[in-house]
Amino acid sequence: MQNKFYILQQLMRFKGLPPSARVVGYEIVNHWNYKTKSCYPSQEYLSGKLNVSTPTVKRAVKLLEECNIIKVERAKGTSNRYMINFVEMTWKTPPKKMIPVSPVIPKPINISTNIDTSINTDISDVHKGDKVDRVDVLNIINRFRKNTNSNYVAVKKGLKHRRNSLADVVPKVRKRLSYDSFLEWYKLAYSDNQNESDRALRYAREVLAV
Repeated sequence: MQNKFYILQQLMRFKGLPPSARVVGYEIVNHWNYKTKSCYPSQEYLSGKLNVSTPTVKRAVKLLEECNIIKVERAKGTSNRYMINFVEMTWKTPPKKMIPVSPVIPKPINISTNIDTSINTDISDVHKGDKVDRVDVLNIINRFRKNTNSNYVAVKKGLKHRRNSLADVVPKVRKRLSYDSFLEWYKLAYSDNQNESDRALRYAREVLAV
């Protein structure tokens, strides 16, 4: 588990958070108590300390929850209990507000099965008006798909496949993290989501230096 001073630094660098959420999150983390594993600054206290309105504090707390940076236990008559997520790689980028638009459903097109064999070409070695063989066109498409596949390109350049690279890193990460933190990292590392997997690998290399 990282200490709170490291988390404070990462929080101020975390992309997508508005300034109000950053300062509210900073103040909450700064109140973290290692013995109770939580903190209890009231919204009125945060509002007065940071010189912002109470609704601003509430919106900031809600956004920090959505980003999985803090967890809040709410109780009537007492201050909220805040618990900090010290596994920075599990933080989520705040959702972007989307402007509603009329849905446009594109017409599906399958290049491989919708080739017109009567296509004319201007290729130098073929006279205008000659028909292109469907098999030749399919071969061109298949070669294009193959050469633009990231795994194929990586192997062709002599680079390791992403999962092979992870296999080298996993034992080293296990030595650096606690059991629970390692399980969370492992789940992200082998996620089907490419961005999450790359993020876990980057965390291992840049933060843990393995």
